[in-house]
Parts: sequence; C-alpha cells; structure tokens
Amino acid sequence: MERLMMVDEVAQYLRLNREVVLRKARKGELPAVKLGTKTYRFYREQVDEWLRSKSTTEAEKLKGTLYPSGVKEDLTRGEVYEEERGKLVKEEIQRVLSENKDLLKGYGVKKIGLFGSYVRGQQREDSDIDVLVEVEGISLLDFVGLELKLSEILGRKVDLVSAKALKPHVKPYILEEVEYLEGL
Repeated sequence: MERLMMVDEVAQYLRLNREVVLRKARKGELPAVKLGTKTYRFYREQVDEWLRSKSTTEAEKLKGTLYPSGVKEDLTRGEVYEEERGKLVKEEIQRVLSENKDLLKGYGVKKIGLFGSYVRGQQREDSDIDVLVEVEGISLLDFVGLELKLSEILGRKVDLVSAKALKPHVKPYILEEVEYLEGL
C-alpha cells in the first residue's frame, strides 16, 4: 500500500512553501489526488518519481547550489520552506559554502562567515545573505566578482563585506555575531 502524504508533509519533504505545493498540484505539475474542492493528498512514490523525472541537465546546473533539481525557480522567488526559521537555511548556506571551498580559496579567501538575519533566524523573503570575508591580494574587481559568484551559487543576493572594511561602530556587533565556516 502506497503512503499518502498531506500538503504540509510534501512541502517539508520538497522544502517548498505550502502554497507552492498547492499551486503545482492545481496546475497538474505535481502528481496529486484531489479530495473535494480544495483538499489534496500525494502518494509518496509519485512525488519521488516526479523528483526523479527532473532532467539530468537541470540537476547538473543546480549541483553545488542550495536547491534540489526542479524547484530553484520557485525558491529564488522567496518561496523557501523553513521549518525552523533560520536554522535550516543557515545550515544549507554553510553546506554550499563548504562545497565551494576551492572556489573561495581561488579568490584569496582566508576566512568566511555568515552574520545578520540568517544567523539570527530573522530573515524575510527579500533578505540578502550577509557574508564576512578575510581576503588577501584581491582587487576590487575580483571582490565584486566573488560577491556575484556567491550570489549565483546561493541563489540569493549576497552582501559581501571585507573584515578590514568594517566601520568601527558596527564592527563589535558583527564580530560577536559572525559564524565562521570551519576548515577554510
């Protein structure tokens, strides 16, 4: 007997907002059984098959980013499902940064950490990701290039800040809050 899932379970499983799951079910993009006028149930096996059906090309494009294949377009519109506000996303950001250590080292990054709303668990749909870096021998052009590359791999705008450029009145607050990535 196949396992039936409710909308909230599918949303959590796919790491999507509940409304995104409902919209995809209504449009027939996600296999679902309609019960009544507004109620949907999902067979776990069909949801798994839907995930597997996403093209390899699409999966390769998203490799090393925050999002599973086929859902990036929804997530980049701020429709990320966050069970524990801040914690899940922060851990995912740290995972992606960790997977891209060679890229970071190539830019001369000696130390990198998160601060701001994602660390505090107070991010909103329109929040950027605040990243503090210590870099050596990098030009302004390369610094901007790093900021753009991080935005690309994280799927959200990154506000990249050099530790050397911190203003004295905010420096103690940021340094107290920053969570550095280990092993860089």
